[in-house]
Amino acid sequence: MLYHNQALYPIKIEHFNVSPIILIFVLCQIQTTQTNL
Repeated sequence: MLYHNQALYPIKIEHFNVSPIILIFVLCQIQTTQTNL
């Protein structure tokens, strides 16, 4: 069980590292569309 948790842990870290980048990208897209309007 411990080995299984350690194997999944890096995948969770990568997921949390990618998520903020996607959120920032979406926020930038929303801001650019508002300024264009």
